[in-house]
Amino acid sequence: MTGNGSPAPLFPAAIRLNPGAEKAEQDMWHWLDEFGLCRSPEARANVRRSRVAYCIGLYYPSAPLEVLVLITRFTGWSLLIDEEFDAGPARDDPGACLSAVTALLAPFTPAAPHSPARREPVGRGGHRAMADAAAALWGQLAPIRSPAWTARFCAHLANWLWGFYGETVDRAVHRLPEPAEYHERRREMFGVPWYLDLCEVACAVDLPDAVHRLPAFRTLYSAVCDTTALCNDRVSADRERASGYLHNAVTILEHHRGWTPREAAAHVDRMIADGADLITAARRDLPRQLDLAGLPRASAADALRCADAYLDVVRGNHSYHRTSPRYTDLGSLPPGGCPAEGFARNAEGRPL
Repeated sequence: MTGNGSPAPLFPAAIRLNPGAEKAEQDMWHWLDEFGLCRSPEARANVRRSRVAYCIGLYYPSAPLEVLVLITRFTGWSLLIDEEFDAGPARDDPGACLSAVTALLAPFTPAAPHSPARREPVGRGGHRAMADAAAALWGQLAPIRSPAWTARFCAHLANWLWGFYGETVDRAVHRLPEPAEYHERRREMFGVPWYLDLCEVACAVDLPDAVHRLPAFRTLYSAVCDTTALCNDRVSADRERASGYLHNAVTILEHHRGWTPREAAAHVDRMIADGADLITAARRDLPRQLDLAGLPRASAADALRCADAYLDVVRGNHSYHRTSPRYTDLGSLPPGGCPAEGFARNAEGRPL
């Protein structure tokens, strides 16, 4: 915030990195190894170049170390899932994708027991280890959150995972969604909603429905989701086009509108700029709406802290995509290497 209470520029030249990022990165690798995850040289090289804790340290610059560590673990786990469904054996097999998504979702229910997860033997990994890792993450997070928060988080995580299933079905029937349909689906498929839920954890707040349903807060939430996803699509377009992965705002515009890559990219740039304007306007309008709603002063203060944390996420996302080797050094993986672990197969090597 600036001195007069107005939001700082949405995309400043420099942003803060959480000082605990290096410790969180070290912890994430220890945690992945405990579950026998991220075993292949290609998968490990991909996660290293992704600089997971650096990303999360940009998203949550003020989070306490224990929260940063937990969110970094979540992100390392989710990155393996993202690569699995983008490049692994379930990419073009709806049945395998469905089985994997169902197994991954099983621990994430508000009523699920939060007991310590059984670990696979180190080096074995596989889909059981991914589900066990999920149960361990949820066992840390769910007991410290309210029922309303856990229900919201579970719904957002489910929407993200089911998004992979929808993409897999699209590929199986050789279909690309129209731009408007894709834009609506992408809001959930990029996973930002559950990262915004984690802002409440990072801020040590639990916002009531009366805040979540304010028009300005809803606009802010949606615009942050859209803008972060578009930033990712914009910088990923060339790489994804080359790999045949076409669920991307740029390549979908090329396909359906007949535009050149340059024309489609310019349109996405304008969408990002429009989203930034929406974010700024919604954050400006939020204090008055909180006041008119008559919310307790503490709830209003929590809402503004969380709104500013949302801005940290969109700023961190923008900075990460400009500086991470995952997007700036496309030759850092071994030639022909696949970053997917192949966990969406059974022990005999067949799809689940």
